[in-house]
Amino acid sequence: MSEALDFKSATLYAVRLVLHSADPQRLEEALAQRMKDAGGFFENEPVVIDASRLEEETLDWPRLLAVLQSHKLPAIGVVAEGGNLEAARAAGLVSVDLSATATRVAPWALAIVGLGGGNCGGARRTTGGACCGAYCGCCCCCGCWRGPNRKSNSVW
Repeated sequence: MSEALDFKSATLYAVRLVLHSADPQRLEEALAQRMKDAGGFFENEPVVIDASRLEEETLDWPRLLAVLQSHKLPAIGVVAEGGNLEAARAAGLVSVDLSATATRVAPWALAIVGLGGGNCGGARRTTGGACCGAYCGCCCCCGCWRGPNRKSNSVW
């Protein structure tokens, strides 16, 4: 008999919505404006609500979740403490620990110490500072290089 299910590891990317106010009217207005400005860019993107910056203010979680849903933003988790965490859990959210994310080393740092490879491979040297066309982190398509020596535009 075959198994009915499997657990597999997965990486999930989500938008982090950092709240600076618990005022439902301000949140609704700010969200409406942001979504208007973004067009459909964030539609259906999973959202982690970060309420960790709210001191003693308690959110109206059902109202916030309804507003997010009206903008096609599914809330999948929360970063909060105390009463806000309890209220968020009561509204159906799970606590998410964002501090457990893996630290990534910038590709340009690997290239500098000779550990880079793949698309980078010294493209900065051969393109004279222009974009190498392979999003490797050594340069970016807008033409500005975001490495450690932005002013001189080169570490070579």
